[in-house]
Amino acid sequence: MTLRCGTLMVEEATIMIERQCVHCGKAFTLRYPSDLTRPGRGQFCSLSCRASAQNVGPHLSARRRITKTCIVCGEDFETGGRAGSAEKTICSMACQRISRYRTGKKCAELAPLDAAYLAGFWDGEGSFMIHGRNNQGGSIGFRAAVIGSKELVIRWVKDVTEIGTLLHHPSTNPKWASRWTWMVNGDGAESFTRQLLPYLKLKQEQAQLGIDFQERLRDPKLKADRTWQEEWRDRMQAMNRRGPVAVEETD
Repeated sequence: MTLRCGTLMVEEATIMIERQCVHCGKAFTLRYPSDLTRPGRGQFCSLSCRASAQNVGPHLSARRRITKTCIVCGEDFETGGRAGSAEKTICSMACQRISRYRTGKKCAELAPLDAAYLAGFWDGEGSFMIHGRNNQGGSIGFRAAVIGSKELVIRWVKDVTEIGTLLHHPSTNPKWASRWTWMVNGDGAESFTRQLLPYLKLKQEQAQLGIDFQERLRDPKLKADRTWQEEWRDRMQAMNRRGPVAVEETD
């Protein structure tokens, strides 16, 4: 065998090396040392064994299409190969969009005294809501909010939690004070409410419902299902609906 090295022609010595085909197990012989470094030449006895070996093995599952069931809509779809990753669990961009969970910033760790104060404030002035968002996707979310006329207190809520949105509502009547709103949605509302939960007295049931609601949204199938979300929204609204106050009779 003659090898070309630049402009020189080098004659390669012939050798006899016994090998065993990694595909069929048949013994075969190598004639030249360079065959040991050439891809596939020192492993297979023939081109047909080399081709056959490329079509078997664990790597093939990543190249062939497979049928899976979408965890969102329950429909079967093909994936793998050029159709996409074999690890896909959702069939389409539509299902991906309605099941997507957007992680938000969480509430800062509250001192026990601050959490207790906020719980008392929320029992009187604050609210926990499950509300429908006004967007094209029609999603429903958990919200914690409070409205008050004392700017110092409402700003303190934002400062101590390090999350949420602060809104100012100027009064159109000079006799009325301006109002301030602080509110937070999603992960922020959940992490905030969890810290208030042990201290709440009047709105503990609403707080727990909101926490459970946010936890369920992390399941893609439940996130895409609007039916249960509307039912839970109605449950929260019923809890928040004000009615006549019962007065206990005493002797």
